[in-house]
Amino acid sequence: MKKIFAILCGLAVLTLVVCLSCDLDSIFGDTVSIGDDSELTEAEVISGLKEALSVGIDTASVHLNAVGGYLLNEAIKILLPEDVKTALSYVENFSSKISLITGALALAGIDIFDFSAFNGMRDSLMVSMNRASEKAAPLSVSIFKDAITGMTIRDGFGILKGDSVAATKYLKIKTFDPLTGVFEPFVDSTLALVGAQVLWQNLSTNYNSMALFYKEIPQNLLDIISLPSLPFDTLSTDLALYTTQKALDGLFYTVGEQETLIRKDPLARITEILRKVFGSLGIE
Repeated sequence: MKKIFAILCGLAVLTLVVCLSCDLDSIFGDTVSIGDDSELTEAEVISGLKEALSVGIDTASVHLNAVGGYLLNEAIKILLPEDVKTALSYVENFSSKISLITGALALAGIDIFDFSAFNGMRDSLMVSMNRASEKAAPLSVSIFKDAITGMTIRDGFGILKGDSVAATKYLKIKTFDPLTGVFEPFVDSTLALVGAQVLWQNLSTNYNSMALFYKEIPQNLLDIISLPSLPFDTLSTDLALYTTQKALDGLFYTVGEQETLIRKDPLARITEILRKVFGSLGIE
């Protein structure tokens, strides 16, 4: 009986070792099968992922470069910075209330601030920021492709079998900060080209002048109209940096849409490596 038990135990251990060996081979081997009879190497998977991102940025730049590419897309439209929105909301409230004490201010020898300088600035600035991003979009292609080419991808199979934008997420994590520094000069020049920098200068200058005017108003008059304190003493947003970061967010979002399409639609796999790598996922 003991011999039979020992033999059975030995067979069980041998079976376990064989199974573990098979699992380790599938994990650490040079090739892995994922969903069909063909096997992919890690190098092929990485090549396919980079190709998908490259195709994605080509397509994204074309879409975003069109008039309204950013502005008419609610998912990526660039809104005003929060401090600018807060300041403009305050101005709109302030200008209506200040009219209540215009006479008292005149008697006190305080010149009334011309709030008309802010008219239409909210929409004009937002439109120009989006226009600048649209114009800068094609300039991102070479920057992105350099980043994709030089990117070291770890766990290519994990990314391939991840969610529908796994490769785009990986690219964003690895490249967003360095891309910001490289892309910002292009955005800055296009902001100037479409007049956004002039609008921003007018907005910040007028707000800062209004802040000085506010300080001249006697406290008892402020109490009469229950005017809250200014949200900021000065506006100092770095418009180029803010717009750059939002423009890149929009680019990555659009590249992610293209990655999802390549994963789900065989017709979007326009090269052999895309067909081989993403076809292995079994989505036909």
